[in-house]
Amino acid sequence: MPTLFQKTSNWIWYPDADATNAPSGALLRATNVVPDEQGGASLRAGKTTLYSGFQDTRVQTLHTPALQGSTYRFAGAGQTVYRDGFPLQVEFSGRGDISMGDDAYQAFFARGNTRRKFDGENFHNWGIEAPKSKVTLTAVDAPDAKVASFDSNEKPEFDINEGTSNFVNNYRDKANKALQLIPDSGTGRASCSKKYKAPQDFINIGGSIGGDTDLFDIRVWLEEPRKVDKVTFMFGLTPGDDPFADDYFHFEFLIKNDGKVKLKKEQDTALQAYKASTSRLLAALTPSEITAVQSPEQAGAIVKRLT
Repeated sequence: MPTLFQKTSNWIWYPDADATNAPSGALLRATNVVPDEQGGASLRAGKTTLYSGFQDTRVQTLHTPALQGSTYRFAGAGQTVYRDGFPLQVEFSGRGDISMGDDAYQAFFARGNTRRKFDGENFHNWGIEAPKSKVTLTAVDAPDAKVASFDSNEKPEFDINEGTSNFVNNYRDKANKALQLIPDSGTGRASCSKKYKAPQDFINIGGSIGGDTDLFDIRVWLEEPRKVDKVTFMFGLTPGDDPFADDYFHFEFLIKNDGKVKLKKEQDTALQAYKASTSRLLAALTPSEITAVQSPEQAGAIVKRLT
């Protein structure tokens, strides 16, 4: 737009000065002008209507953030916020300005008891509202799946790989509902195995995916625990005739030593083994050899003793 006065830098607008005491060359009265970048008076630029149809013609708040590489124009008018001219369909409680801001790639809005945030795609509640009633716990049945029943009607049935077997009463005294294994007299072992006709998914049980807190339960009764070394469970995952060829789960319950099963995480076991190995190596050194400064020849001698 053209400027009114470019002849000298003295043509500055002084709207609060009077004609008697105003500086020489001051602009005292002007219509439809605004200061330009250099402070001179310039004709006011025209206007363009960006959006219309707001709930209230009085716009209380404007905010234009850049989120996820896109720029959005937010306007607070009446009881709601408009994004690029479209209402949020949320009524904000209270009156006056709707507070707006942005941080961490999100825009936030609040007034009264209403709080919303925008992530560049969707609007969400801002913060978790306090419960309006007393919290109560309700027990639900955990999803489960039966791996094997060990009774006489089970299909497919168990194969006896070593020793012999019988069907006996189970822990509820129901006939033929438990499988008894009798060790082989020569090896002192008894084992059985079952192969499903089709692959089984014991990770997804009833639509629930398993995790580290899953439990595997089995009822085993030992007639003479002192004569039992261990009980081993294996799950074969290899397709083909031999499911235990190269992919399987394996766990041993050591019975004879103390009758207790110690469940350990693999990383914890590895750490303890490393500490024990380090302790054995350092035991061959004197305290001064560990802490004192060593010459290259002394350090070489120590390395030879540790390898």
